[in-house]
Amino acid sequence: SIITQPADAAVGNGEKASVTVEATGDGLAYQWYLKNKNSTKFSKSSVTKKTYSVTMSDSVDGRQLYCVITDSHGHSVTTETVTLSRCFSLLIITQPQDVKTISGVKASVTLVAEGDGLAYQWYVKNKTATKFSKSSITKNIYSVTMSDTVDGRQLYCVVSDSHGNSITSDTVTLSKAVPLAILEQPVQKIEAMAQKKYTISVVAEGEELTYQWKISTNGGATWKNTSSSGNKTSKLTITAKTNYDGYMYYCEITDEYGNKIDAEITTIHLNDYVDNAFTYRLTLDGSGYIVTGCLISDSKLIVPSEVNELSVVEIGEEAFMNNMDLVSIDLPDSINVIRSRAFKNCTNLKEMY
Repeated sequence: SIITQPADAAVGNGEKASVTVEATGDGLAYQWYLKNKNSTKFSKSSVTKKTYSVTMSDSVDGRQLYCVITDSHGHSVTTETVTLSRCFSLLIITQPQDVKTISGVKASVTLVAEGDGLAYQWYVKNKTATKFSKSSITKNIYSVTMSDTVDGRQLYCVVSDSHGNSITSDTVTLSKAVPLAILEQPVQKIEAMAQKKYTISVVAEGEELTYQWKISTNGGATWKNTSSSGNKTSKLTITAKTNYDGYMYYCEITDEYGNKIDAEITTIHLNDYVDNAFTYRLTLDGSGYIVTGCLISDSKLIVPSEVNELSVVEIGEEAFMNNMDLVSIDLPDSINVIRSRAFKNCTNLKEMY
C-alpha cells in the first residue's frame, strides 16, 4: 500500500526536481511513467526507484508523472499523477531609485521582481523617526505626494514569493526638490553703443536648470533663439551693432521636470555715446550731441557742455521723464533746445540753472 503519495514539485531552471513515493510491501519494484506537456500519452521512463529526480529545463517544465509499484506477489498499485513545474527564482530585477521632486507632485518609487505569487510590503522611516515601520503599500510601486513631511523619507520593500522565500530591496530616499524660480531678473534696458560688448544675466534656482535666450528684432512681434555667446547659460553676451536699437532679449529657463519660466525682457537702446551719467545721440549733421537719457539717480545733476570734443546742444524728448529723484539740474550754455516731455513727471525738480 502507498503510505505517502508523490507531490507536485516546482523548482527553478537548472535545479533538481524530485518526487518521492513511500509504500509498504514485499519486494517492492517501482516504475515511473511520464508525459511531457506536448505529448498525448504517458510512456515508461528509465527511473525504477521510489524517487524520480530530474534537472528542470524547458522540456521538463509541465511534465506529468505517476508510479506503478509492484510487490513480489504480483500485486500492483498506482500513485496519483503529479506535475513538475518550473518556477521563477525570487529575484529583484530593478531596484528602486531615489526620487527628488517638487512639493505637490507625486513621488513614485518602482521595484521590478520576478518569482511565483509575489507579495510586496514597503517599510518607511521619516527623517524625524528613529526606526522603520510597515506602510500600507503592498504593491510594487510606492507613490506619495511630496510635502515637507515626505521630504527625507526612506523606503525599502520586502518581496515574498508563494514558496515562502523573501528578499529585501535597497533603501532609497524621497527628497523635495527646489522649485523653479527667478531670484534676480535681467535689467530692463541697456544703454548701448555700437561695437561694445554687453552682458545680460539672470539668476534662477531649481533642479538641473537649462537656459535658452531669445531675441526679437521687431519689437516683440516674433521671437527666435539667439546665437550670441552664452545663449544657453545664465549670462548672454552681445556685441551691439548699429542696427540693434530696439532689439529685445529674454531667457526661457527649464528645470529637469519640464517646468518653464520666462525672465523679463531686456531692450537695447542704442546711443552714439554713453558716459557715467548720461546717454547721447549725435545731431543729424553730426555737429553736436543730444542728451537722450540719464543713468544715475542723483538729486543734483550737471550736464557737461562737451563730450568727445563736441558740444552738447540739446536735451532730447523724454530724456529725464519720470525722474522722481531729480531736484536740481545744471545745464550748460551750449544747450539751445529742450525737447517736449524732457522733464515730464519730474515732480521734485525745483531748480534748473
